[in-house]
Amino acid sequence: MKRVAVLVLLIAMVMVVTLSFAQSLTQIKKRGKLIVGTEPTFPPFEFVDEKNQVVGFDIDIANELAKRLGVKLEVVNLPFDSLIPALLQGKIDLI
Repeated sequence: MKRVAVLVLLIAMVMVVTLSFAQSLTQIKKRGKLIVGTEPTFPPFEFVDEKNQVVGFDIDIANELAKRLGVKLEVVNLPFDSLIPALLQGKIDLI
């Protein structure tokens, strides 16, 4: 009985996450841009280059993701402790 309850709970959780992701993906495509939040002080993952552009491994991945989604990438610089609240409030799409 416990196994069935755990399995049902697990399936429900997966369905909620999947539905949430699908709604977010629809919003991103409708808006035409993927908004990424970052604090660019962690080279080689993300940092500001000599041209004052945010670059790095994470930004390369975000650019590829935006390209595959057919949208533009917008990078938003935020303090580290504001990243998760911004994500939860829907101000950014991913960190």
